[in-house]
Amino acid sequence: MWWDDLFVKIYNEREAEKLLVGRYGEKLSVRYELKRTEQRPIWKSIDSNLAGYDLLSQVSKFNDNKLLIEVKASKYEYLHAVAHITRNEWETACLSTNYCFHLWLLSDEPQIAIIPFDDMKMHIPEDNGSGSWESVSIPYHSFDSSLWQHF
Repeated sequence: MWWDDLFVKIYNEREAEKLLVGRYGEKLSVRYELKRTEQRPIWKSIDSNLAGYDLLSQVSKFNDNKLLIEVKASKYEYLHAVAHITRNEWETACLSTNYCFHLWLLSDEPQIAIIPFDDMKMHIPEDNGSGSWESVSIPYHSFDSSLWQHF
């Protein structure tokens, strides 16, 4: 019983830390999108994680077509950071006209990489036989280091 209680405590602390890191990344993406489009995006994930994306923005300053953004943030360095994509996030991306991923590195000065749907697609597994995937872990270093920009 003692080990189980300790496990729950450690698990809850890790989940709380992941939530804080994720929220900080989302906050940075809100600022990034405001600067990029001069329009404040709608922060969907603040209310619920069920939408399949975190922010609803627009394609550009001059194109107000919807852009759905999934934000991933890591406090680890580039070679050790990992994005976890859920099945719901991926299915939403597949059904969307404009969808991208904001990957944040928060180990030092914040850096962002904007990953288009097609660039993420090559890292997403496929269902086979009776099996289906629920989430996938994709290392940040799967994406070229030249994509990263300081914010």
